[in-house]
Amino acid sequence: MADFLTKVSKEVSDKYAIDKVNKYFGLEAKSEPKDRIQTEIGDSKDPTTFQPQVKVMRWDNEVNFSVRLKDDQIATEAVTTSQDKIVWSKGTREANFYDLTEGEGGYEFEVILKEKPATNKIEFTLNTKGLDFFYQPELTQEEKDGGFYRPDNVIGSYVAYASERKTNYVNGKLYKTGQFGIIYRPKIIDSAGLETWGTLNIENGILNVEIPQKYLDEAVYPVRHATGLTIGYTTLGGSLESLSTSVVARGNVFTAAKYTASTGDTIIQYSFGGSINSGSGTVDEAAYTFSGGVPVTRLQAGTSITVDSSTKQFFNSAPVSHSLSNGIVYVICEGNLSATLNIAYNTGTSNDTSGNNNSTLPATWSQPGTYSNKYSIYATYTAGGGSPDYTIDETKGFKKTGVKIIG
Repeated sequence: MADFLTKVSKEVSDKYAIDKVNKYFGLEAKSEPKDRIQTEIGDSKDPTTFQPQVKVMRWDNEVNFSVRLKDDQIATEAVTTSQDKIVWSKGTREANFYDLTEGEGGYEFEVILKEKPATNKIEFTLNTKGLDFFYQPELTQEEKDGGFYRPDNVIGSYVAYASERKTNYVNGKLYKTGQFGIIYRPKIIDSAGLETWGTLNIENGILNVEIPQKYLDEAVYPVRHATGLTIGYTTLGGSLESLSTSVVARGNVFTAAKYTASTGDTIIQYSFGGSINSGSGTVDEAAYTFSGGVPVTRLQAGTSITVDSSTKQFFNSAPVSHSLSNGIVYVICEGNLSATLNIAYNTGTSNDTSGNNNSTLPATWSQPGTYSNKYSIYATYTAGGGSPDYTIDETKGFKKTGVKIIG
């Protein structure tokens, strides 16, 4: 059993809800009720010992995933704190846990190797609820030549999306495109400052990080970020595609992006995720009925969205009022650019996006082919029935449910 917290640093005590009985730390990573993110370090369901595990829950735990370090060493465990870090140590390994505040934030699960390991693979168990993971490969030369861009830490990463439909209601949760977050490719650093990239792989409930054997043979120990599981909370696509004014229109048709309307439902705003290199430009978005795997008929003429920043972000349209028909499935499409813009996206699976023969948004979709990208575009809706299911419960959250420092 791990020696659990003989003392706690002020930084950790101020930031986390700490349960010494059940041996876990609770962090309200994002307290916004529309998009609450809770992170649990340890395992609240296993009070026998502290587990080297991180669990991230989003949208009041509608979806979550947890990663736990697999370790079969026979050695004494200890859990301590150091400034803002939670530190687990056992034998030849140490794990540091700490939150990240850059951008939309995230959480770091850093495994440190104190000496050369017997294997070049570090394994974690992976458990998920309501999520699908999509690997982000290196771009092809054709994609690079075509204006696609993928940062080094996104190459080889995994992006997680809600596996079921998620709708952005005015009085409900803010799911945006249904993107939960991203596990970035780990960069490993030894004590002499030598760096290398690790290889992430998710298969059959196991996440593993493979480190080049030659690097481990020559490294100066301890090796930091031996896994460096950086879990980002970002809701924007991790990559960018450059769109010119002549590029074909396209629309998201993957599961989380579809919406089946009820009587009285109305679109009140459209959103576009991306950037512009300089100046300002516009892009139109519109809702289309969906049938046979593709968009069919445009609901209204395209609504213009102004994109006027080189910083990747979501840009919103002015308010609209586009009424939907009961029982009809709708998807969101973009097109009709006034300038070259960058659209945020992730690589998904085949048929996640539908393309069009036109650069504008035609009244009737003419679909020449499908693509594997999941684009950062979505709409916000009002619910015609005013169902209480869409009302935010602001009482939820680690700090509000009475988790206390015990002992």
